[in-house]
Amino acid sequence: YDLVHSQFGHFGLLAVALRNAGVFHCPIVTSFRGYDLCTEINEKQIDYAPLFTSGEAFAPVCEAFSNKLQTLGCPQHKINVIHSPIDCSEFHFQPRFPESNRPIELLSIGRLTPKKGFQFAIQAVRQLMDNGFQPHYSILGEGPYRRELEELIASLRIGEHVSLRGWIPHSEAINVLRSSHIFLQPSTRTAEGDMDGIPNALKEAMATGMPVVATHHSGIPELVEDRVSGFLVPEGNVDALVQRLTQLLRDPRAWQPIGRAARERVLNQFDVQPVTTSLMELYDSVLSS
Repeated sequence: YDLVHSQFGHFGLLAVALRNAGVFHCPIVTSFRGYDLCTEINEKQIDYAPLFTSGEAFAPVCEAFSNKLQTLGCPQHKINVIHSPIDCSEFHFQPRFPESNRPIELLSIGRLTPKKGFQFAIQAVRQLMDNGFQPHYSILGEGPYRRELEELIASLRIGEHVSLRGWIPHSEAINVLRSSHIFLQPSTRTAEGDMDGIPNALKEAMATGMPVVATHHSGIPELVEDRVSGFLVPEGNVDALVQRLTQLLRDPRAWQPIGRAARERVLNQFDVQPVTTSLMELYDSVLSS
């Protein structure tokens, strides 16, 4: 092999062990994607020091993870942020506007885990209803937090307005994206330190021109420029989420310019072509040195 690229830090450690055993002799590049910098370190006490010493380059998926790597002892000169891309050709721009014959459709996509913050969005729906709005909120995904979310929905008596639709194939999820109006990404850092990077579902929503409301969380501000390509609110702040959604519901004219800026943001920095170019440049740099 000319080069080994390990996806996730624990595989980088494995690659170092294999190289030390003489299985291969080429450079090692390691990507860090979130789980390997949060949950694994806290739960399994993983020590990345051997990898930081021996690995030639590191490619975290966002600046927030770059900072985390440096606090763990990774040399800054070895770090190159390489975003996780999407294929924007699968997502065509589609202007959003209210329709008289159906409610405003709010949407989130992701595993049902506490770090996704869906519990805060569900509470926000209750407050929106109390304020006279009648949105419908769909969550696509499955995970260990389903029962807690179901109990929250039942306790708030909003079962007709919130749907946990489970996992569906990606092609079907794209169709749901196209038929929805506003995307919610209320990610939050958990007590255990688990957090998102820059969720691909958020990029996909923006690529279709959907207005998004997300949180000041991890790498999300690297994608969503507040009030330009979307809206950002503090983590875990239901009132702020309700306030921003209320403004959007009252002013649908703002949806299209925000949606166009969102698509341009993803095309320029998160499409597969520019990201692949950056990755190949990193490979060339490692090999030449």
